[in-house]
Amino acid sequence: MRFKIKIVTRYVFLEFIPTFAITFSFFFLIFIINHILLYIKPLFEKDVPLDLIGMLLLTALPMYMLFCFPFGVMLATLMTMGRFSSDNEIVAFRALGFNIMEIFGPVFFVGIFITALSFYINDRVLPISLQEQRNTLRRIMYLKPTLDFKSKTVKNYFGKILITDIVQNTSIDGLIIIDKDDKDDKKIITTKRADILVPKDRKNSIEIKMNDAMVQFENKDRQNEFNYGYSDSISYFISFEEENNNASHVSGNEKTTREIYLEVERAKKNAKESQTTKDIETTTKKENSRSYIYSAEQFLKGNITNYDYETNLRRLDETLSDLKRNFSNKDIYRQMNFSLIELYRKFALPLACLIFSIFAAPIGIYSKRAGKSIGFILGLFLCAFYWFFYYAGQIIGFKDVIPPFIAIFAPNLLFLLIGVYFLIKRLRE
Repeated sequence: MRFKIKIVTRYVFLEFIPTFAITFSFFFLIFIINHILLYIKPLFEKDVPLDLIGMLLLTALPMYMLFCFPFGVMLATLMTMGRFSSDNEIVAFRALGFNIMEIFGPVFFVGIFITALSFYINDRVLPISLQEQRNTLRRIMYLKPTLDFKSKTVKNYFGKILITDIVQNTSIDGLIIIDKDDKDDKKIITTKRADILVPKDRKNSIEIKMNDAMVQFENKDRQNEFNYGYSDSISYFISFEEENNNASHVSGNEKTTREIYLEVERAKKNAKESQTTKDIETTTKKENSRSYIYSAEQFLKGNITNYDYETNLRRLDETLSDLKRNFSNKDIYRQMNFSLIELYRKFALPLACLIFSIFAAPIGIYSKRAGKSIGFILGLFLCAFYWFFYYAGQIIGFKDVIPPFIAIFAPNLLFLLIGVYFLIKRLRE
């Protein structure tokens, strides 16, 4: 029996592994071509040094590998099993005494191995590569400060909003900058012309030198009013170091699973403390409401004046408004949901490699004709289906429409349930 298992395992491996290499390369090539056309080509046109372009391309590879692993497994499994089925090799295996699990076993083993490899890349390699990519982009922006400035665009630079009209080389005709000062008051800077420079005395920064500029300052003492002034010349600096000091600009892909897990725990703790504070405030306000209602009774009995009664009514109205805000405020959970989504994303794509092998193995042997071709076409459709719902789930999850776990793992669970159903059905045949 061991000899038979060794033969069928070797046979399935020899068919599946080359097919997986082809399907993985197919998806990988599509992602790379798309990356070159969208991101690398404009860098060549701006004469960015080749070593920086090469580093940007290199640091993008781990992300694309994560995308290609599950889809490569899906297509390879469908094509392999489809070929076995169309050539009646499944029937031959069964006639020789091999059961279905002995045929599917090598595919599941490869799925487990790729899942582990994918998780390692996602947890360890991807954060390093994206951090290096961020550093490379800063170096490019320092060498080519106008690279990220385009005509008729709105750009957010670490909380600073820049609205440009016409950008030509190192000059901007028409610029609006919305920023905040040290007191967190909004300020708006407008100019008809600005020049983009690289300051020698400030590293990792760019200078926007504006001529004939007007500055408006928000007046918090008087709502909807601004203080303003004019200047012949203003130098406005944007430092790329601010990005390193602002954790909100660091995505979950740039963190390890442990770092995101610690963020989740901190968010849960903050949410619990905030809820406890709200509960105390709510109890206090309810007690105040009872005292205001009691004062109404006293007014009817003539024990308090009309002025005191009206004052208590205003306080009651304010208290009820505060209670309504307490019950409807969901901000305390938003950061926790965001961190949970980032944590679940660390597992979703790696687990999809194993789930797709479980799904595609029993589905693939149903194709009696066309073999690999029908498996390839079906696989592309299913990959597009998964891709759409995977990212749609993230968007819905970030908006707190559905719980984070369902938002991220719903496509995986759907494929897993269908795969297990057909697998059990094939085992019973």
